[in-house]
Amino acid sequence: MNNKRSLKSALNHEDNIDTVLHKTAKYLSEAGIETSFLEAKILLKEATGLKSVEIMCERDIRLTSNEIKKLINLSRRRYSREPIFYILGNREFWSLNFNVDERVLTPRPDSETLIQTAGETLLDRNSNMSILDLGVGSGCLLISLLKEYKYSFGLGVDVSYSAIQVARENAHKLGVGDRSLFVVSDWASALNRKYDLIISNPPYISSEKISNLAPEISKFEPKVALDGGIDGLDCYRSILPNIRSFLKPQGTAIIELGEGQEAEIREIAYKSGMRIKGFRADIAGILRVAILCHL
Repeated sequence: MNNKRSLKSALNHEDNIDTVLHKTAKYLSEAGIETSFLEAKILLKEATGLKSVEIMCERDIRLTSNEIKKLINLSRRRYSREPIFYILGNREFWSLNFNVDERVLTPRPDSETLIQTAGETLLDRNSNMSILDLGVGSGCLLISLLKEYKYSFGLGVDVSYSAIQVARENAHKLGVGDRSLFVVSDWASALNRKYDLIISNPPYISSEKISNLAPEISKFEPKVALDGGIDGLDCYRSILPNIRSFLKPQGTAIIELGEGQEAEIREIAYKSGMRIKGFRADIAGILRVAILCHL
């Protein structure tokens, strides 16, 4: 199998589900997908509605014509390296299920470090604090915090109207629509109030490196949410002065950063009138989050 139509010719109605699974995994592996068996099982679940245990244990099941057709269509999309979470239409983040598509980045496990850091820094879960999310994207950060801090209110801003639509959908889906507001704005330039907590996961990849990323990222995810300029730091130069303006005197800001950017972020923060209180590492041990306050 060496092209996107070969799975259709490889499958037939006499194949049991175990054979279908292995043929689909082989097809995906030839597209360079390293986790081809796992993803084949995910797509098979999506196409049939079966559970993992049924796929793995009831191996004599035969797929219907419609199920085979659906599996082929899903697999072709993944063969093209479209992200699996776009194909499924959702991704889990902080144990919550977020809608995602090509309008937003897929939430990364690394970004859960921001939520964990907030929980360690702001201990009062009954606080009615105000939260600002700069570059809200899918809404995963803001909504996760609102689920943790049930008396708080959040504002999410993004330069992309399409992203704002996704964030708003997720807020209503996850039950925080009445405690959140989403607006189109360029790094909060249109805002005029101060917040207890400001969070942000801005674009921090240098422009020249984007084309070298995995096709799932470079071909499908919105470039505006990835591109941090020549050195990957353009957005920090824009948002840190904004954070200083919109953060209450005793407030806290928590921002994500790219690998190895901590020294530059510290310098930009100082020039913006902010102080780095500390950094937090992600699950891989990479410094991923900076905690800031006023000087």
